[in-house]
Amino acid sequence: MTGDLPRAASIPSSHRLGALLAIVLAAGTAGCCTPIVHRAYAGTALEREDVAVLRQQDGTYVTRVDDQPAPCHKVCCREIHVTPGSHEIGVSLFAADAWAKAPMPIRFVAESGVTYDIRGADTGRTFFSSFWSSHSWTGWIVDTRTPRVVGGQAPDPS
Repeated sequence: MTGDLPRAASIPSSHRLGALLAIVLAAGTAGCCTPIVHRAYAGTALEREDVAVLRQQDGTYVTRVDDQPAPCHKVCCREIHVTPGSHEIGVSLFAADAWAKAPMPIRFVAESGVTYDIRGADTGRTFFSSFWSSHSWTGWIVDTRTPRVVGGQAPDPS
């Protein structure tokens, strides 16, 4: 025996590197983003049919609901549950090429048992300050039953 590993136990370095990268990516994405359901109301949990469900889409995240902080900028909120009625949410945008410095307030009336998607998009308009250029963006809320905008302002399709 010369101390070499048997051929069957030998793994090419390119495969070891690929396996290590896959493990690191899996651990990193699992650890930094554990999806939660955020209840934006006091008291005991209500049944799903008794709340409205908000889902963050397009790189949007909710920073507040009715002047109460929401943790969705720190953790991945899979859903945000609100009671039926009028609400104002603070929405921010984080996309590959843009991020919002301040949340946009969006008002809407929530219905129980309804799911809403929170959307966001760069409007394509650019303005310049003395140090950098900025893009404007818009946010809106869509009733998933009808694809109708129920809050905020969707971009002009033209």
